[in-house]
Amino acid sequence: MFKSIVTAVDGSAHARKAVDIASDLTAKYGARLTIIHVVGSGPVPPALAHMAEIEHLVKPKPGSSPENVSNVLGNLATIQVGEGSAKVSHQIHAAVGEKILNDAASAARERGVDAVEVVLNDGEPVAEILNAAKTANADLIVLGRRGLSELKGLLLGSVSHKISQLADCPCLTVK
Repeated sequence: MFKSIVTAVDGSAHARKAVDIASDLTAKYGARLTIIHVVGSGPVPPALAHMAEIEHLVKPKPGSSPENVSNVLGNLATIQVGEGSAKVSHQIHAAVGEKILNDAASAARERGVDAVEVVLNDGEPVAEILNAAKTANADLIVLGRRGLSELKGLLLGSVSHKISQLADCPCLTVK
């Protein structure tokens, strides 16, 4: 029934469930699995900066003490408003994205998926996920339903809702 399945991950609990379901379906049908993460942009939230530092995904600013997380985070925040902030922000987002993808691929393999393709792209999430589905000739897209603030969700709509409206193949939304 399914020959190619695409799932998108962002590190949320709903995305992890989506990977589990996509993996189970991939293993059951002998399909190919593509896992995509779209790199975020803009300022790095403190929690993301903290994760990047704890996971040793980025190096602290020279002169900062690795033992003092608040100091490291302060330096990352300082970097964000200074020269080169976009580059540092992108590096942190990309490093965390690679970690999220690697964790998702490992989870898929643990569920019996032999071959997993991982895709890390920059851009607008809806367009990038749809492009990955088209490139993979996907029969199914599995997405986590991640809650946006009520106002933002009402005004802009969620990624999973947009994908379900625009995709050429069936979509499964997991919550």
